[in-house]
Amino acid sequence: MTTTLIGSPPSARTALARLLDTPDLVATIQAMPPRALAATIAAVGLEDAGELVALATTPQLVAVFDEDLWSQAQAGDDERFEPARFQLWLEVLAEAGATFAAATLAAMPEDLLAFALQQLLVVFDIDDLRQHVEATERDPDHFDKLIDGCPHEDVGSYELFGRYTDGWDALLDVVLALDRDHSALLTRVLDRCAAASAAALDEHDLEHVLAPAEMLVADAAGERADRRAAAGYVAPADARAFLALIDQTSLAALLADDARDPITQAYFRDRARAQARRGRQTGAARLRPLAVPESTAVVPTAPPPGGLRRALGELAALDGAAHTLRLEELAYLANVLVAGGTLGRRAYRPVEAADAAIAACERGLHHLSTHTGHDLAAVLAATPADQLFRIGWKLGAA
Repeated sequence: MTTTLIGSPPSARTALARLLDTPDLVATIQAMPPRALAATIAAVGLEDAGELVALATTPQLVAVFDEDLWSQAQAGDDERFEPARFQLWLEVLAEAGATFAAATLAAMPEDLLAFALQQLLVVFDIDDLRQHVEATERDPDHFDKLIDGCPHEDVGSYELFGRYTDGWDALLDVVLALDRDHSALLTRVLDRCAAASAAALDEHDLEHVLAPAEMLVADAAGERADRRAAAGYVAPADARAFLALIDQTSLAALLADDARDPITQAYFRDRARAQARRGRQTGAARLRPLAVPESTAVVPTAPPPGGLRRALGELAALDGAAHTLRLEELAYLANVLVAGGTLGRRAYRPVEAADAAIAACERGLHHLSTHTGHDLAAVLAATPADQLFRIGWKLGAA
């Protein structure tokens, strides 16, 4: 969350905090037209909008799905359903309770619910699956090896296999709540999903139906990206895009915009989610120096020079968590330069990247202090290091 300076426009998260402090909050949320609610959730970010989702009515959320779960690759294309987005919605809904999530799904059009679940599940009638395995598998252990590591669960007379490992627990909790509270509906939906799986078996073998190559590649790439994000790596493409975005933005625009750039916002969000999935602790214990490709943390061993050093010292005394966060942001910026920057015609070395990141933040800190009239420590407390870097990097290129 970005804490804004006096007189600057509030960030989406600040706006959310103010909305959550509104008297008669439940009535306010439930009076929103679905399109306005969808826009508010999109502005805040679905991952951070659990409070809003929990207070909305089921008809509101069903209408929001129509706005949020379909997208166009480009203007003029047909809209396509986004399974990953639906999976994220299930996780957010499950945070408000599996019963609430199940009630929301039960209110969806049945055709859409069956289609959406089929994007996340492969469903077989247990007896039909057993007969198929006995008729086609020569090696009795092959089926067990095939499903080893694949999330699956028996629900009534069906066996459900998750297409993705991430989000499986939330998905299963919601399905079990549907089975408990909306059994007839779930049976009809699973019947349709099982019929689709049986039809797929007429054209493909079981291994293909359970784990298409595209899915395996996507899962492997996603898991690798999660591991690297949790360790602090920055993808080279993201690093180049971050630096290119600074080049494409005027200094005046950088000074006027207090919002974190989308690349950095996505990086810290994905990193936090990757760490959470691995059971890491939250808070200061999570905010440790980031890794770099040479396995050396790009965090200066000595305090940064000049005004940034003094401001960090003051911030450490006033707000230890904010001080730790600024150091994490400095490490991220150094990793950006290692992954996507160039020094002359070669890549940055880790120490060079740390020095360059600090120097840019120093320039940005002094410039923003002069621009706003606030002292250095106040600016540093209110402004993430990545925003200082963008300003300072632009000044250095001028």
